[in-house]
Amino acid sequence: EKLRYWAAKAQREEIRAQQEAGALIPTAEAKKLWGAVLINFIHKLETIPRKLPPLAYGRTAAEIEAITTKLIYEVRMELSDPDLTEAAIASILQQQERKEKVKAKKIKRK
Repeated sequence: EKLRYWAAKAQREEIRAQQEAGALIPTAEAKKLWGAVLINFIHKLETIPRKLPPLAYGRTAAEIEAITTKLIYEVRMELSDPDLTEAAIASILQQQERKEKVKAKKIKRK
């Protein structure tokens, strides 16, 4: 029993040390950041249909495939960035800006 107690205490201390070092964050914060990263990822994917037509106009199927592959690669590289916090924060700020613009338009209509 003493061994389990000391093992649990050591584990708690290790977790606390990792939290203080910034290596661990609370689950709620991680979920919020990951959600923002996914929203940003989805927005990036949704830009491909708007970007592709002007880039693909007059091109061969192989060239269009290469362009599409490049656009997808750019989105994948952004998601693979080890510092997802910055991307998440940027996404949250973009979301807030969009909401403010919508509110401003509604106010102008009134």
